[in-house]
Order: sequence, then structure tokens, then C-alpha cells
Amino acid sequence: MDKVVFKSDLSEVNPQDLSGNGHNGTGTGIVAADDLVLSGIGIGTRYNGIDEKTSFGDIGLIRAISLWVNPDTDTEELVLIDTGKDIMVSGGTVTYTGITASATYIDGEPGTTLAAGTLQHLVCVLDADVDANTFQLATDGTNFGSVLLDEPIVFSDVITQIQAIDIMNRQRHGRLDGWRLTDPKFKVLDIPLNNNTVDSVTGLTATPTALTYTEGAYGKSVGVFDGADTKADVANNSNLQGLFNGGGTISALIKANGAGEINQGNVINKYNEYIIYLSVNKIRLYKYFSGTNGYWDSPNSSISYGGLYHVVVTYDSSSVTNDPVIYINGERVNVIESATPVGTSTTVADVFTIGNRKDSALSFDGQISLVKAHKMIATWDEVKVLHRMAKKGL
Repeated sequence: MDKVVFKSDLSEVNPQDLSGNGHNGTGTGIVAADDLVLSGIGIGTRYNGIDEKTSFGDIGLIRAISLWVNPDTDTEELVLIDTGKDIMVSGGTVTYTGITASATYIDGEPGTTLAAGTLQHLVCVLDADVDANTFQLATDGTNFGSVLLDEPIVFSDVITQIQAIDIMNRQRHGRLDGWRLTDPKFKVLDIPLNNNTVDSVTGLTATPTALTYTEGAYGKSVGVFDGADTKADVANNSNLQGLFNGGGTISALIKANGAGEINQGNVINKYNEYIIYLSVNKIRLYKYFSGTNGYWDSPNSSISYGGLYHVVVTYDSSSVTNDPVIYINGERVNVIESATPVGTSTTVADVFTIGNRKDSALSFDGQISLVKAHKMIATWDEVKVLHRMAKKGL
């Protein structure tokens, strides 16, 4: 397994060849806002089965293919190697046309059964070198696959079962491990604020007050908060209440025009429980405790007015000795404990407000979108996934 012919993460409409061999791809019919989605290990491409595909041209002689696959049905097109030579799932079975496989591995095990609606790691080992003159994904040249694909790697060498397992584990755990970000056990809120205030999975709704929208940096609308009375309220629920007890994560994409009302423009305010706000030019997490409330800051000048920032805050409030971790644009920043908490973490059955406090006294001045909450402490790799999603308006 010495030679990687081609490698991509499919996180762009026109994905790059990460092997350095220059086999960059061209997407056909793919729309970033709709088709670049979390696959479970990173950001992949969901093809519609009608006219979408990614073409990489002539990538030379190949012997094995590794990729993550989640077909919508048990019969979908997967890979075109050359005219008349393709791989598909047919009736739930990986099927080869015009080529012969010496081995097929599904999630590291020998076999050809590929289930619909499930992300699986597929490795196809060919019995001889094949000239991949027209390498394409999600098509056989005529028909198209309704399928989510991610992390394709093409080799000029045979891959053993041990190597297939190693590739799977490295991609699943050693890179952008994003499966928890979409698991409803962990993902408890996703309010896009892109002309949409409804979480399509949980059904939670952010009720807006004086909220307007403008075109954001990544091709989608974003919420505009006026530094006065604009806000969006999400009713209390058991997941947002006590989010940080045992570990939680909140993220948002922000662009501040200024510090907001009384230099405390609130990004998130869970009334009398936790606040994430702009303290002049830094991010502050303020957490209520039974004795003394605690708060922590990112470095001074870590936020500049007019700049676009993806902010992620993770924290476990179950112990007063714990400190939060703050990430800005995918990078971890130093955190200063400005007040040490005393007592036990406070939970309150009250509203979760975006861009203000519930009484409209601490309005954010600028743009907020892509507000997400997870009942877990996101890893740095997961934060990078969130940042990459944010850069695509997701």
C-alpha cells in the first residue's frame, strides 16, 4: 500500500486531490448549501441520484479503492473507473461491471452486503491493474446514485484486510471525527438563523423579535441584531437547561459591529444559568453557581469588530475546578479565569435567548447565525468539523 494515486475529502463542490498528484475534481450539479453535509467522519458530498457527480479525469492505473458510503436505497451507482467499468450497490450487494474484484471489505470485514441508510466503509480490491481513464463518483456514466460519499482514496497497490481496517480506523478516529455532531443523543439544538428559526430535527423554534436578515459571508442569509431590542427566544427544555452539567458545547458564527449594549452584547443567554457574550473585544462565558458565579475570558482583542468568527465554547460545570475551552475559527485560545465559581452549578427553567437577554437589555450588535448546542464536550477534531461546516454556511 505504498502508492496513493488519489485522495479527497469531498468537502468542496470541486474537491482537491490531497495526495498531491493533481487529480482535482469537478462537481456537476452539486450545490454547496444543499449537498455538502456531515457524513459522520467529516464533510462529504450527498449526490441526488438525478444529475450530480464528481469527475476526476484520468488518474492512471489503479488497484484498490477505499471510500465511505451511505446509499439512500439498496441500488445506487457508486464509482465509474472507465467506460463500461464501474462499481455499484445492486439489491444491497456490491457489484462490479467490466472489472473483477479479488476482495471486498465492508467495515473491515470480507463481504459484499452494503446496507441502505447507513454509513459504511467500503474497500474494493481489483484482481489486476485497471486504467482509470474516466474516474467519477456517483455515476456509471449514464445513471446516477442517490448516495452520500466521503474520503475516497485510490491506490495502485493491493490492500489487505488489516490495511483496510487501519484506513477505516484512521479516518474514523484519527481525523475529523464528526459522527457525534449529528447524533440526536448529543445534538440538542441547531438554529440556522438563515431566514430559518426552526431546528428541523428537534422541532425547537426560536421566536424572533425585530430580527432581520442580510447576505452572509458564505452565501447564506444571517440574522441581524440591532444592539437594542432584537432577539430570538427558544423555550426552555430539559436539554438546554443544565446543558453544561456533565459537559456541553455551544457554537455560533458571529460578526460584531461593536460591543453591544453596555459593552455586553449577548450571543447566548440562558436566563440566570449561563451566558456567552462579547465583553468589549473578547468572548466571555458566564456561569451561575449557588455561591459565587464564575466567568472566563478569551484573550483581549481576540475579537475585532467587523471580523467574522466561528466561536465554540465547551464546558463541564459539574466541578468548580473545571475551566471551559474556547475555540475561535477552529483554533483553541488561551482562557483566563476572571472569577472562580463557588458552590454548585445552577440550573433554571427559563428561556434560551439568542442575541440578547430575555428582557432585551443586552442586545448583540451585528450578525449571528448557525447556533448549535451539543450535550457533550466537543473534541478539537469535532470543533474543526463545526468550523468547516460554518465556512460553508452549514
